[in-house]
This record gives sequence, C-alpha cells and structure tokens, in this order.
Amino acid sequence: MINRYDYEFEFQEKYFGSPDDVKKKIENCPECGEKMIISHFSDSGNMLVQETARCHHCDFGQRKIIHIIN
Repeated sequence: MINRYDYEFEFQEKYFGSPDDVKKKIENCPECGEKMIISHFSDSGNMLVQETARCHHCDFGQRKIIHIIN
C-alpha cells in the first residue's frame, strides 16, 4: 500500500512520444491537465533530488519522485 510519504524512483522508459507530449506528462496534472506546482529538494550527500508535485486546480494528491544524480 502506498501512503502519502512514499516516493517512487524516476525511470526514463516511461517517457515516450514527441517532446511536447513528454513535457505535458511531466508538468501537467494527470487528472485535469492544468500545470502542477513542482518543488525540488536536493541531497548532494546521497546524490538524490526529491521532487514533489501538486495540482492546486483540482487538488490532485501529490506526486513524489526521487531522481538519481549521476
């Protein structure tokens, strides 16, 4: 069961299509299509960036992703 504190790891294979399609998938809400508010917290010691995205238009929960810094 996923709770509100769980993060998922980012993987590039889920992004396909034209550059505009990929940009919409990253920046827009999956429920209403409006722009999401995205914030980042970098953790250079562990080489990670924690991203949290939230839609204030439809109050779509939160999307939490961990990006690995290469």
